[in-house]
Amino acid sequence: MIDKNGKLFGKINIIDLLIILIVIAAVVFFATKMFSPAQESTKADTTKVAITFYADEAPMNVTDMLVEGAPSFEETTNVGFGNVTSFSSEEAYGWMSDAEGNLIKGPLVGYEYLTVSVEVDGSLNDNGVYLGGRLYCVGANYTMHFGKVMVYAKITSITPAE
Repeated sequence: MIDKNGKLFGKINIIDLLIILIVIAAVVFFATKMFSPAQESTKADTTKVAITFYADEAPMNVTDMLVEGAPSFEETTNVGFGNVTSFSSEEAYGWMSDAEGNLIKGPLVGYEYLTVSVEVDGSLNDNGVYLGGRLYCVGANYTMHFGKVMVYAKITSITPAE
């Protein structure tokens, strides 16, 4: 493998190979640091946090499956959001055009507005809450599981739990 001139396979010097490997390792290290999500600063500063979600087009049968105390988590990252503390629903509506082109408000048949509240231990700061090393913010949409229920929901509030 190494010839009399110290070259690997007769083409590359072993020292050059080591330098190339060190440079590649450094690039990979810095790339993972730069592109990985921000991590929680410390586990010691966690507190009980109340988070409210809102789903504006939840199918009617979904609310029948909701249960207080059900575990919740976010689909993409599998980060846990504690347990459901309360939920409510109301009739969903949408906007449509009538024959004259005017916008009119009408019910979305088969859907309802759903509000779900959870409590979880997280690191609360001015930007949102860190859970599982990820930052979650008001206004962001997530695919959420609440027990047997999965809905596309938006975070509407993040506050310290009472």
